[in-house]
Amino acid sequence: MIIEFEVSAEAAERWETLEAETQQELTMIINETILTMPVECVGSPTLCHSSEQNINATSKGGSTRTCTPPSLSSNVNVIALALICLSCYLPRVYAASLVDNRLLAAVSQIESNGQTTAKGDKSANGTYRAIGAFQFWRPTWDHVTSIRRKAGLQVTSYKDGATNLLWSREYARTYLQWCEDYLRAKGVHTPTRSQIYMVYNCGPGSAGKKGFRLSNAPATTQRAARKLEALCRK
Repeated sequence: MIIEFEVSAEAAERWETLEAETQQELTMIINETILTMPVECVGSPTLCHSSEQNINATSKGGSTRTCTPPSLSSNVNVIALALICLSCYLPRVYAASLVDNRLLAAVSQIESNGQTTAKGDKSANGTYRAIGAFQFWRPTWDHVTSIRRKAGLQVTSYKDGATNLLWSREYARTYLQWCEDYLRAKGVHTPTRSQIYMVYNCGPGSAGKKGFRLSNAPATTQRAARKLEALCRK
């Protein structure tokens, strides 16, 4: 007999977000489970293994078709369905973070030439909105403070930290990691260093309006991103 079933649209969409390698591994686990698990023989209360081969296929869209010999209980198909549904809700496996010491050094170099006393983004009233080696604005610093506090990390004030190399470096690390996670949450599953910097430099809202595409970013951001990539390759 042939039993056909489909997982929900939400589960199918989740399946699509998994890397091809992860899909393959999960499919192999499901197939192996079906082929090796003990099942009830129809008409017999005892457990046995069938000598006939099960055929299982997982479609790209998340649908699953399982062919089982007539002598096997339909419990196999129920378990297969459960495994497929569970696999679709597994957390996405991401590559290692791109936020490392090279990226931090590159951002510092681009933003201020590594100068903790640097000031930028002069406002109409003559005050500077960005200060320090990583050119933090106060609202961004406060945002990162909230992130770090929730993560149980040490925090400090904008006044004491933004022009302190050690503090600003750690805040920049936290914010860049947040930018990377933000991109992934918005559907950019394999963000580049340039895209991470684009969010850092332009702000998440502005970067999102430009589709997180560097080609849509201001010319100054594009030039800075190219320099950043070159520095990270050294």
